[in-house]
Amino acid sequence: MTSGATPDGLKENRDLIDTLRRSKLFRSYEQVFSEATGLPLALRPVDYWHLEHQGKKNENPFCALLAERPSTLAVCLQAHEEMIRHTGDLPHTVTCPFGLTETAVPIKLGQRTIGYLRIGQVLRHTPYSARQIQCDRTIADVFCAATLCLE
Repeated sequence: MTSGATPDGLKENRDLIDTLRRSKLFRSYEQVFSEATGLPLALRPVDYWHLEHQGKKNENPFCALLAERPSTLAVCLQAHEEMIRHTGDLPHTVTCPFGLTETAVPIKLGQRTIGYLRIGQVLRHTPYSARQIQCDRTIADVFCAATLCLE
């Protein structure tokens, strides 16, 4: 990941991304994208260390719930950091430990990455029912007990 080399460069990048984010063109694109897909869209500077979609109209309710507890919030922020660290010149998609998918698209100014277009909070499979989860836990418990007996 390449960003501004100096603190002043980082501030200039943040200011530019903020100007783009507040522009009529981006706000219109964000609205149309969110209405068409039902997904939140965020434009953020490189050095943004908060949840990308928190408080947005189409924020995933499960993500909003996770953000309420410091322990689960930390897991989410760590997954976001990992995604950014692995985003080079091409978009990068990750699945968080809770099963939601998010994508970061680098925004370049010349050779420098100055920010990211963030799309996500997508669950790419049918959620499990409480009954399925209970059965899975029971099977896992039986499997672990059987494994211990064989040792």
